[in-house]
Amino acid sequence: NNVDFNIRNYRNSDLEEIVRLIHYTAGYCYPKVYPVEVAEFFKEYHNRNYIAESAALGYTLVAETGNRIIGTGNLNREHMGGVYVHPEFQKIGIGRQIVELLILKAKEDNLKRILLDSTFIAKRLYDTLGFRTVRKTFQELKDNKRLDYFEMELLL
Repeated sequence: NNVDFNIRNYRNSDLEEIVRLIHYTAGYCYPKVYPVEVAEFFKEYHNRNYIAESAALGYTLVAETGNRIIGTGNLNREHMGGVYVHPEFQKIGIGRQIVELLILKAKEDNLKRILLDSTFIAKRLYDTLGFRTVRKTFQELKDNKRLDYFEMELLL
């Protein structure tokens, strides 16, 4: 699967497309391994204001092919998050490149570590990039459902 894509810095005009990307990806991917409430949680969490604020306070990248945004990720001080790749474009290295560029940015900023919360879906990627699991934990959701996830850390 050879897709020509590039990764660039976020622009404010990207906001609506990133909201759609994250919400679509969460709705498509999470119900395969989690209760459906988990997808709803992530859609609420990654709302328009949160994404805009994360971009303003931190460093956000977008991956695009043509003029279509197909991936994104954010580094805000030592916290990495919002790493999403459209399902049609997963497993070809886009998420890995986004995370590697965010790690480079953290090193340029002289950070000592990067912290992130990983779902089951993304954990293997982070493992292969040198992140270690600090602890497995969960968040209670409505209707007695829960989101199991991993707190992870990369020492720089």
